[in-house]
Amino acid sequence: MSEWVPVVGLILGAIGTVTGIVSMYIHWKRFQMEKPKVTVELIDCDHKFVSEEERKRGMHWKIELAPKFRITNVGDRGTTFSKYEVSFKINADQYSGSQDNPVYHKKVEEHSTVDIKPFIYSYSGGRA
Repeated sequence: MSEWVPVVGLILGAIGTVTGIVSMYIHWKRFQMEKPKVTVELIDCDHKFVSEEERKRGMHWKIELAPKFRITNVGDRGTTFSKYEVSFKINADQYSGSQDNPVYHKKVEEHSTVDIKPFIYSYSGGRA
């Protein structure tokens, strides 16, 4: 009987090792599959331009945008938005800008929707 004790211990140890490795692999694969799945929708955008009268007086041109986004996460993991980028085109001119301010960082939990109006983009340039 005492001859079987080391063999039984070895077999149980091998079974425990294999079970642990399989469990870690399953956990790793599940972690890989759980991702945030996010859609961003522009639901409103307030904008302001320099008036024609101000342009005639020689003021610099200026465009201010205040977009409002609806962020929907249908994934199984939450995420944080920390940088917002906007680009648009007026006639042949392309404008773009970004905002990376910790004040506007937004956490979106799994299976949730958040509306955010994070900032105002302001574009200005030379004489009109």
